[in-house]
Amino acid sequence: MSFPNSKNSIKRDKNSHHHLKKNSSQQNAGSFGLKLWLLMTIFSKKSSSEKGQLLVFVLLFGVAFIGLSMAMILSNLKEYKIVNQEINRQQGETLTENAVTYAQTFFNDNRLLLLFPLESFEEIAAGETSKSQMIQQGLRRCQSDEDWQRQLEEMKSYTSGDWLSIEMGKWRMTDYQYDPQKKVGTIIVESETEKNIKSRLKVPMNIEFYSVPVLHLLGLDTDGTGNLRFLGDIWVKNCQVDLNKFFFNNPNKNFSIYMTFPEPELPELGFGTVSGIPEQQQNIIINNPPSDIVFPRPGDVPSNAYTDSETGEEVLVFSYVIKSLNITNNSRKIILRNELNGKRVKIIFYLVKSARGSIVNQCSNGGIPCKPADFFLFAYGADGGLTLGEFDESNPQICLRINSYLNGVIVAPGYQVGLNRNGVQVQFDGFIIADTWDTSGSCGSNSPSIRLKSTLEWSDFPGDWEYELIPPMIAGNRNWQPLPVSGSERTSELSDYEEYDELTNYLRKFKSEQPPTYELLPSNASSFHFQYRNIMKEEEEEEEEETNN
Repeated sequence: MSFPNSKNSIKRDKNSHHHLKKNSSQQNAGSFGLKLWLLMTIFSKKSSSEKGQLLVFVLLFGVAFIGLSMAMILSNLKEYKIVNQEINRQQGETLTENAVTYAQTFFNDNRLLLLFPLESFEEIAAGETSKSQMIQQGLRRCQSDEDWQRQLEEMKSYTSGDWLSIEMGKWRMTDYQYDPQKKVGTIIVESETEKNIKSRLKVPMNIEFYSVPVLHLLGLDTDGTGNLRFLGDIWVKNCQVDLNKFFFNNPNKNFSIYMTFPEPELPELGFGTVSGIPEQQQNIIINNPPSDIVFPRPGDVPSNAYTDSETGEEVLVFSYVIKSLNITNNSRKIILRNELNGKRVKIIFYLVKSARGSIVNQCSNGGIPCKPADFFLFAYGADGGLTLGEFDESNPQICLRINSYLNGVIVAPGYQVGLNRNGVQVQFDGFIIADTWDTSGSCGSNSPSIRLKSTLEWSDFPGDWEYELIPPMIAGNRNWQPLPVSGSERTSELSDYEEYDELTNYLRKFKSEQPPTYELLPSNASSFHFQYRNIMKEEEEEEEEETNN
């Protein structure tokens, strides 16, 4: 049996198997590549689609994000703008209030200037005329030379019309006028913030005056008024007088204060016979009379008469020149009647020597009530006062006893004055001007049973004798009124426009000159608001609507 061919057959079979195996591998590899290519193609198409969708999503998200961001930015800008406007408004409000406060503080420190227009302030500060020097005397009020010079410089700067620096901006006062009939002083104040928020205001202020004091002392009174009690104010001219030496029944209402302006001049009184006074009523000597003396006396005639502006009643004025008044007997007195034949009587004593004695009022029963202005006593002859030759005295006194009460006005600038009492509790109602006050007991008492008060009004004083430069004071503001901001000049313009209660009516007057702008406008004396309104347009629309209707 031969096996050679079987080896070859086996080898061929191996080769054939190997070949088949190789071809199978190649076929499998090709099939796998085809599958892979198909998968990659499919995946590639799917991936491209998803990438497109993703890109669109990203773009949409970006747009939305940008829109949201822009909305947030715009919202923040709007809020920032609102906040910035609020800050500007508050700064403008604060600046305007401060400017008005500065102006009013200036007038409080220089109260007499409230009586004069702005254009006269420079002359007053210069002090070159007798009138301006008199005003300066009243303004100084016990200040040192250094403080007074500082006040004068402040006065010049405040009234110059130049801008004055202030926190957050600047301000100036461009006008001031005083209306004595209405008793209203009006300032025009301008202010401007660092961010150019402007305001121009008309500030009307109510002006009041100190009430009539019960006592005005002119000299160096080191002892004060002792235990006497006052129901009125005390003015002191000498700055060395201790104000703590005056006592008041109501210290919360009444006070003592330095007043350094000149006292009023005494009415003109010549030598011998005084013109207008009947002869029997001149050179009267009263020296311990045997009985009481009643004025007006029988046969006396009034020197003049006038009509009271408030009551409309006729007032008879009886004047007397008293050369000597000395009543040491406590049971004797001078009686002052306030009524004659149904008419009010005013009695005036012109005293040219010291006086001592009791003076009382006699008021009509159920008729005309007594008033302090019904009796005036003007005292002459004191050194330093009006010289009357033979009547001059080195230390003149007026020592009055009061039985129960006494009404009157005593004007004795060079005299020492004292009050004594005959009753348990006595009262003086009126006004006394004296050099010093006496509480020694020989002229005036130191008893707390003597009370002094004043119910006088400044209008009660006669027209030919009155206090000049009565100290005024600011008694509160009326509503502040806005003025057009642009075109303002330092001129006396307060008489060039009328007062209006409503902002619309006020701005209507200026609509042809200055249309409303975005500016700081006060709504009242204590609060402010920004207002941007085309008032003219609103009025035209209202008129058109009324026409259509």
